[in-house]
Amino acid sequence: MEDSSEDEREMLPEVRKKSFVPRGPTTMSELALVRNSGQKLPIQFNEHRQPVGATSKKMQSYIGVCVRQQIPITYNSWKEVPNELKDKIYDCISMSFDLQPNAKHSILMSASRKFRTFKTTLTQKYILPSKDQPSLLQFPPKIYSHINQEDWESFVDARLSEEWEDYSRVQRERRSKCVYNHHMSRKGYANLADELKITHDVSYRSTLWKEARKGKNNDYFDDATRDFATNKNEDILTDALGSKEHGGRVRGVGAFVSQSQYFNTVKGKEKMCHKEEDDSRCKSDKKRSNHSRSSIGSINIDLDADEDTPTNKGVEGTPCQLSIGSINNIVAVATIVEDNIGCPNVKVLVDVEHSTSKDVVYPSNYTDVNGIIKLLNRHAMNNMEDVDMIRIPMNELIFGSDKFFYLAREDLLHYCVMVEIGYMCILAYITCLWDKCDCAKNFFVIDQSKISSHIKDRDLRSRNLANQLEAVNLEQKVLIPYNTGFHWMLHVIDLRENYVYVLDSLRSKVNEDIHGIINVELKTWQAKHDLQRYRSTPKWRPVKCPRQLDSVGCGYYVQKYIHEIVHNSSTSITNLFNTKNAYRQEEIDEIRTEWAAFVSRFV
Repeated sequence: MEDSSEDEREMLPEVRKKSFVPRGPTTMSELALVRNSGQKLPIQFNEHRQPVGATSKKMQSYIGVCVRQQIPITYNSWKEVPNELKDKIYDCISMSFDLQPNAKHSILMSASRKFRTFKTTLTQKYILPSKDQPSLLQFPPKIYSHINQEDWESFVDARLSEEWEDYSRVQRERRSKCVYNHHMSRKGYANLADELKITHDVSYRSTLWKEARKGKNNDYFDDATRDFATNKNEDILTDALGSKEHGGRVRGVGAFVSQSQYFNTVKGKEKMCHKEEDDSRCKSDKKRSNHSRSSIGSINIDLDADEDTPTNKGVEGTPCQLSIGSINNIVAVATIVEDNIGCPNVKVLVDVEHSTSKDVVYPSNYTDVNGIIKLLNRHAMNNMEDVDMIRIPMNELIFGSDKFFYLAREDLLHYCVMVEIGYMCILAYITCLWDKCDCAKNFFVIDQSKISSHIKDRDLRSRNLANQLEAVNLEQKVLIPYNTGFHWMLHVIDLRENYVYVLDSLRSKVNEDIHGIINVELKTWQAKHDLQRYRSTPKWRPVKCPRQLDSVGCGYYVQKYIHEIVHNSSTSITNLFNTKNAYRQEEIDEIRTEWAAFVSRFV
């Protein structure tokens, strides 16, 4: 019997346990769809100007995503983070959520906490448990693969140093003295008050303080809190706690509210809020005739000049002209200012106007790589209204006829701070390339707006693609920049080889929607042109191309892909792209600078 049971056990199929797949990092990819549709999620604020409601929780999660992806972990504290990076965080949030004009301070306060929490998580979860196994600390955690290798090594060394251990020990001792711990997690006092519908009266703070320390069964989590809460007067919370209020918060109220805001003893913060609102209104009312100048050594593009030649009004001196290369190549006019700086030098005030007919070659030591981007951003912020548009003529060889497209103020602001961009920004770069190079001989561009996923009628999208393919010949590669609804990718059709190459900076699966439309219309095109040997189903080939590290770079990567393909038309696409390594920021900035210089010609 025993042998029989053993045989039966051997005959039973082996039951495999499902492998546990850990939760990945929060990316909030659903917000990209909202941004691409031009919408913003509404945020509800309470009387203390604190965000509350379900959308506010999404915003807090997205703040964490932006901080993790854009702030290097090598900064010791939030104070060391440059203002440019902080502004970039706020810009990302403001493009997805409808914020109050004075919300920037609270957003950055939340970002500072997320930054500290993220570094603590890396330390407690990954570094300290493996401090005796250096081999496990050689690379960043897979879940946070976006962390730069050098930053990770520097961060690990800092967290394993004796100075850090001493600092950590002091902070642990300080934390251990906190007796009355709340259990609200990410909800916070503001959302708790909103959930319980607690009105703002004299018992507001003490009531919230007690509710934050209760569980689902309406009982306190520990005896110390229970004894304290039931025996003390709830109307005098500060006296009951036996310690003064901390300078940066008010207990029982929540984050982002200072004592001066809550107790109304000082109006400084409120005045600053009104000042920010006034400044915002003043910026939108500035006259478009604002004229900036620069002394020689920097380049200033007069974005608002009404005349063909800029002048230095109000400056007394001798007029002069600046030429580069030859005396006939005049690129600016200037005014010589009397100043005893010593012969043979002279001091001039100079205005530089970019040539609208062709590019002007400037000495590299007189230019700033991102200077043109900064100037374009300044123009959009100071001189454009939300309804203003920049009209750009399109090369007739792109879509087969003379057309115009328009860039809105928001398009410029998004591009200059390098956040998500729309189709018009990509079309502007394609127009820039077609103006510079003889691209039409080897390439044909499909108008993405005619086959967009936003068009509900699938048959209409197919017909639009078929109509555009009528103008293509076998010698041309077909470029299709396509947006899936929240992500940009590039499709390249090689009609002669019957291949469809997919360049996706996130290496996701082939999009079935556009896959079906392209397959059907390519077979129709082959039948019309009687190409017997090409009548097989097109072969789809994902290309091993540079992969983006953030959640906003797909549009810039598509532009870079197009740039590489156009400038290396004789090289096969599979040989041209054969790496997963991300583009360096300098490589992306080259594209952005080229784009900004082109767009600046039309402002």
